[in-house]
Order: sequence, then structure tokens, then C-alpha cells
Amino acid sequence: MAGRPKADLILSENEKHQLEAYTRRRKTSQAPALRLRIILECSGGLTNVMAAEKLGVTQYTVGKWRTRSSAKEVRVSKMAVQRIWKAAGLQPHR
Repeated sequence: MAGRPKADLILSENEKHQLEAYTRRRKTSQAPALRLRIILECSGGLTNVMAAEKLGVTQYTVGKWRTRSSAKEVRVSKMAVQRIWKAAGLQPHR
């Protein structure tokens, strides 16, 4: 498949069950629930395009939450990711 390689999202069964439970809760706001669904779809092996089509969002949105979730997974802050992108001359949002 063409395009940049995507960060793998690997969740334990316990983590998957917790995220699924949060998405089904009536008290969970829609925006956080959508983010959790994006993470769940990406952890299931879907590409950004497939996850975006399935959830009715843009590829940019899926890519953003995949990157943020992967950064948290390896304990890298959002600012560290931005510094790395800047140092490498990357502009992923353009």
C-alpha cells in the first residue's frame, strides 16, 4: 500500500475492553468517544483511510489521534513529537 508507514497501535485485551466500555457509556461525551473509537479501529489494523471512512471523519483526524496515541504509548510528549518534526523539517499537517 502506498503512503507513509503508520504507527502501530497495540492494545492489550484489557485496554480494548476498557476503551470499548467508555465508548458505550451514556455519560461519555461524543468527542472523547469518537477519539476512543478511532484508537480502537487503528489498533484493529485498519489504515487511516479505512478507519476514516468507517467512522465518517477525515484521514487527518484519524492520523492525528493515531500519532497522539502512539506517542503516549511510548511515553513521548506532544511537544517532543513537534520538536522532532521541526528538527527533521517535517510538516505533516500541510
